[in-house]
Amino acid sequence: MSQHDFDIANQTFPSFRSDLNDALQAAATISAGASAPTTTYPYQLWFDTANVKYMIRNAANSAWLNFVGIDTNGNVDVTGTVTASGDIIRNDATTGTSKFALQYSGADAAVFKRNNATGVATIANGYAGSPVDALNIDLAGNVGIGTAPESFAKLEVKTSTDKNIAIFDNADGPTIGAITDAGASASLRIAGFPLIMTGNGGSGAEAMRIDSSGRTTIPNQPLFVATTPIEGTSGAEAATSVRYKRWTTVLFNIGSHFNNDSGGGFFTAPVAGRYYILMKAGFKVTYNAWNGMYLYKNSTNICVFWDPPDTATSGTYTSNNASIVLTLAANDTCGVGYHTSYSDLSANSNNFISIGLLH
Repeated sequence: MSQHDFDIANQTFPSFRSDLNDALQAAATISAGASAPTTTYPYQLWFDTANVKYMIRNAANSAWLNFVGIDTNGNVDVTGTVTASGDIIRNDATTGTSKFALQYSGADAAVFKRNNATGVATIANGYAGSPVDALNIDLAGNVGIGTAPESFAKLEVKTSTDKNIAIFDNADGPTIGAITDAGASASLRIAGFPLIMTGNGGSGAEAMRIDSSGRTTIPNQPLFVATTPIEGTSGAEAATSVRYKRWTTVLFNIGSHFNNDSGGGFFTAPVAGRYYILMKAGFKVTYNAWNGMYLYKNSTNICVFWDPPDTATSGTYTSNNASIVLTLAANDTCGVGYHTSYSDLSANSNNFISIGLLH
């Protein structure tokens, strides 16, 4: 390595040849040396051996500019010096990764790296001992955000420890599911108010809508069928001495519009329309007891179905069947009650209630 002023003086042959060779050697080694050349020119290159970086002279020939740095491991820093805070291209033989970093440390660090063994490309962000992997892409094009993607997942997003959402394909078509860190199935929550599902790639009509109460309002064909009433004065009291009935066996509750919980026993209309109500009530009555069913709309008794009193001298069973078409507005409630002063419905599977939307 040598440096030269690149000015060949007027001199005799042996000295001329030596001077020319020194100039060519300095040019070949980019004036490499621990200190800058004494004579400089605009845009001149110089390799600073003390700091292992290339320098370039500015246009005014007044200062040296950092050009690019390279260390003995082949790591390159475009700011001029290979440091943790620089922009680095690095081939890490220890971890088997190739890296390109836009600032390798600090809160603003961003590292692009590739695992040379697996072929997984990673974008890491921030720095806390090592950059935190934010995005991973494997050789199949599978993408993992905050995690390495499972081989079957085209997209996997890590939401928390052992909780991930994945998009993948199965025999029935594209699927969205929740999986654990090991790739096993997990519970999936879908949030929204209201929660809407559509067809035709999202541009079609609503196929399903669930409101904040958990009721399905689209499709608007609710149906409730239950048998075997719960004996006793259970259910919300609709009026003095009258209570709604709750049911032991719920056969259908399409749309979850019938509240069969404690304190319930009533149906809430999801949409305006005509609803068909069919009911059967069986009682074990005593002498001169009436078999009565009360139909309530918005806590107001709108009709009563009575069966004549028993004339036997001892208790017997009697039943009462009734059906009605009732016009309800959205969020109207209705339910069947019984009078607590008279006999209770028997816990018999022949007793039932059905409420469904006609139109």
